[in-house]
Amino acid sequence: PNAYNTIAEIPGTDPVKKSEIVMVGAHLDSWHPATGATDNAAGVAMAMEAVRILKALGVQPRRTIRVVLWSGEEQGLLGSRALAT
Repeated sequence: PNAYNTIAEIPGTDPVKKSEIVMVGAHLDSWHPATGATDNAAGVAMAMEAVRILKALGVQPRRTIRVVLWSGEEQGLLGSRALAT
């Protein structure tokens, strides 16, 4: 099976610390008995809103902030496994 992840970053500004990653994540897929809104659409919305607020405020973090929205989590952690390898 395939997994398709959506990845975005706000690059860090500190020459030493920018290689350190602050990860924000959620998964895009849902499980059939779940409501969808809480598994895990709420997490996706939270991650996107957090980045929107940081950008709107003009925050320039010392460390890189990476947002990953995984797919295939309910099918065996496919998205996160693909990112980790």
